[in-house]
Amino acid sequence: MIWLNSKLTISKLNKKIGKSDEEMIPEKEELYKPISKFLFENGKQKKTNINKYLIEIFEITPEELSLKRKLSNNKVVYNTIGWALDTLQRYGIILNSEGFWEMTEVGREFVSTLDTTADYTTAMKSLKKVQESIKQETKTILPSKTIDNLEDENPLDIIEFGYSKYLEVLEDELLAKLLTVTPDKFEQIVCDLLEAMGYGETVVTGRSGDRGIDALVYQDELQLDIICLQAKRLQKGNKVPPKEVRDLSGVVTNNQYKAGILITTLDFSRDAKQEAEKNSKIKLITGEKLVELLVEYQVGVTLFKFRF
Repeated sequence: MIWLNSKLTISKLNKKIGKSDEEMIPEKEELYKPISKFLFENGKQKKTNINKYLIEIFEITPEELSLKRKLSNNKVVYNTIGWALDTLQRYGIILNSEGFWEMTEVGREFVSTLDTTADYTTAMKSLKKVQESIKQETKTILPSKTIDNLEDENPLDIIEFGYSKYLEVLEDELLAKLLTVTPDKFEQIVCDLLEAMGYGETVVTGRSGDRGIDALVYQDELQLDIICLQAKRLQKGNKVPPKEVRDLSGVVTNNQYKAGILITTLDFSRDAKQEAEKNSKIKLITGEKLVELLVEYQVGVTLFKFRF
């Protein structure tokens, strides 16, 4: 069986020191195995019991438990648990019936025969192929929402959960849209964002500045406090290398800028992130964080349509 011990213990010593409270909260992929274990060993359970179990084994603090998403005001912990339950149900491992969660026969067989060294998430993905041969059972695993099976659910939680899933899809589509705009348009979108966030007047340099600086942000009328900005619109499969961070750091130091911001549509290499840690004035913004900010400040997008 995938687990050997009667109690699953997860220590926060595995979590990196220096992370924010929200970063300390487990990802939904980390919840698949403990949820399956709990239902396998304890039978039908309400979501409140599942919540209590996960909060205990992940040692989630009251501070972490109180964290909410900025737009939907959902509590991050309960949202993540809801996504994990929804995913496990879509894979046919568990199901919700009249407000109770339980393992399916497919799920019980799955966890009973899985090798102890197997990666749970990877094994779940391979289960998709098996599901093709059990379509009839899968249909019963995905019942439509009715008043009866929502009796024990809080209507506001249902609405917020759906809203969060909508935002997740919106951010994915927004990131895909950003990859199609021209470099100049991308730079302008980023500048509009910084202005919307209240950083000050942003002036696009047209790459005439030092080492490819795309814009300068003037935070006061005398232009004494200046932030330099570099925007990298990368295609899938690429990451910003450390050289870009070193160059930006040099520009900040040589010109005595207040800070330097490097924004990309994707991510930064490990070496690039380490390079940024050497200079406290350098701020890196990934594509994932960028779309979160664009949605939050409604720059280039409303909650229902794109504006570029």
